[in-house]
Amino acid sequence: MPEKQKKTIRELTLMLMYLTSWEERDTPEMRAVKKKELEKYPLVRRCWKGYDHDLLNKLSEGGHPEDSINCIVMAPTRELAQQIDQQMEGFSYFMPVSSVAVYGGNDGVLFEQQKRGLTLGADVVIATPGRLIAHLSLGYVDLSRVSYFILDEADRMLDMGFYDDIMQIVKFLPKERQTIMFSATMPAKIQQLAKSILNNPAEVKLAVSKPAEKIVQAAYVCYENQN
Repeated sequence: MPEKQKKTIRELTLMLMYLTSWEERDTPEMRAVKKKELEKYPLVRRCWKGYDHDLLNKLSEGGHPEDSINCIVMAPTRELAQQIDQQMEGFSYFMPVSSVAVYGGNDGVLFEQQKRGLTLGADVVIATPGRLIAHLSLGYVDLSRVSYFILDEADRMLDMGFYDDIMQIVKFLPKERQTIMFSATMPAKIQQLAKSILNNPAEVKLAVSKPAEKIVQAAYVCYENQN
């Protein structure tokens, strides 16, 4: 494919990412997030919901090892890992970024597929803590060149008892990396985790006291004689 055509496809893909991500709104909060991410600060993002698609842009620009894992995205459940993986596949269709989803509750065939993706060095690994540790314990996963470590729904992960698992995974990561935590709340456990794995992080709060603008909340009073 000619280089000019590749560039056009990439620009269209990035435009689609912009249009489909509610987090890309031009607000003071989002400008603060973008500034901190570009400065490669460790970052705590306190928000209701959303996922940062700029990762694909960073990875597709080059400068990262092609034969190693460049990003780890941690998710608390298999369902969320699958959802993130589906979004990743859609956005990376025309971009030179590979990904693999690593989660439990499947058969040996899928386990081998996950192993192959991990050993070949997928750019992005979307994983649940338990299954990633299972692969790490077998000795064939190299996380020494990871540049980005993302915790999605970090508060939920801690509620499910994954604190020790996260800390175990962090031991396999290089000290020089960018870490981003997404959390709807900031209880003491999350603050403790942030202090443990982040170095002087920036904190950006997004609509923590109300749902996203497009969500409408309403209540209807119904009586027994109404159908």
